[in-house]
Amino acid sequence: MENVLTRDRIALNVSVLHAARIEPAGDTKARLQKEAAAAEANLSQLISENASATAIEAAEQSVEAARQKLQALEHDPIIGDELFQVYESTARLAALRAPDPYNAVKFAILNNLKDAIMSEYSEDLFKIEDDNGDLETKINRRKIKEIEDMVTKKSMGFGMGKGAKLLIVDVADITFPPEIKEKIEQQVKTLIEEKIQETEARIAESKAKANMIAARAKAQAAIMAGKGEGEARAALFREILRELKRERLPQEQIANAMLGLISATTSVKEMKDLFKSSSFLHRRYPELMADQSNGGMVE
Repeated sequence: MENVLTRDRIALNVSVLHAARIEPAGDTKARLQKEAAAAEANLSQLISENASATAIEAAEQSVEAARQKLQALEHDPIIGDELFQVYESTARLAALRAPDPYNAVKFAILNNLKDAIMSEYSEDLFKIEDDNGDLETKINRRKIKEIEDMVTKKSMGFGMGKGAKLLIVDVADITFPPEIKEKIEQQVKTLIEEKIQETEARIAESKAKANMIAARAKAQAAIMAGKGEGEARAALFREILRELKRERLPQEQIANAMLGLISATTSVKEMKDLFKSSSFLHRRYPELMADQSNGGMVE
C-alpha cells in the first residue's frame, strides 16, 4: 500500500504479507464447537441475570443454530488425502466464492490494516509496550504485532464465509515515500553536522583551558624556583601563547583568551604604576615615546 496516512498525516508505504488456504476439516470442527460453547455460555449468563424473555429467546435460537451446524458435520463427507482434508461443504463453498483463498481475504486485510495505521501516530508504530523483558516478550509487545493480530482477527471472519482460512498477516516493511525520505535524511544530516561542530568546539575549548592551566602551573613553578614575579608572569604569557598557537586556534579566540588572562592576573596597582610610568616617560622623553607608538621598541 502506498501513501497510507498516519494519525499525524505522515504518508507511509506499507508492505504486508499474508497466507490463506481452504479451511481444514479439523479447524472447521474446532471453530463450530467453539461457537456452540460461546452461545451456550451467553444463554446461561442471561438466565442467571434474569434477562428479558426476548433476549433469552434470541440466545436460545443462537444455541440451536450453532448445535445444528455442528451436527451437520456428522453427515458432511471429508475429502482429501492424509496430508490435507476438508469437509465437502467447505470445498464446495470455496469453489463457488473463493477459488483463490489468497485473494479472497486480501481486500479485508488491506482495508483493516489501513484503518489501523490511520489510527496511530507515526512514531508510535515502532514502540514496544514493555522494553524490559526478554526478546520474545519484546517481539510480542510491539505495536506492529498488535496491529497484525487485530488485522488477522478482523479479516478472519471475512474468509470464513467463503470457505477460506487466513493463516497469518505480517507487516513486512514500512517506509517513507522518496520525497519525504529525502527531506528526513537531509534534516538528520544537518542535525548530525551541527552536533559534530558543537562537540569540536567544546573539545577545542577544553584543550585551551587545559593548556592555560598547564602553562600557569609552569610559571608558578618558575616562581617557586626563585625567578622574579615579572619574569615568571612573562614566562606564563609566553607559554600560554605558545600552547594556544600550537593548537591552531583562531586568532580571535587566542586574543580573547590572552586578554582574559591579563585582566585576571594584573592587579589594579600594576595598572596604576604602568600608567604613571608611561606618563613620566612621555613628559621626559617625548621623542622616545613617539618612536614607540610608531612601532619602535624601547630597550
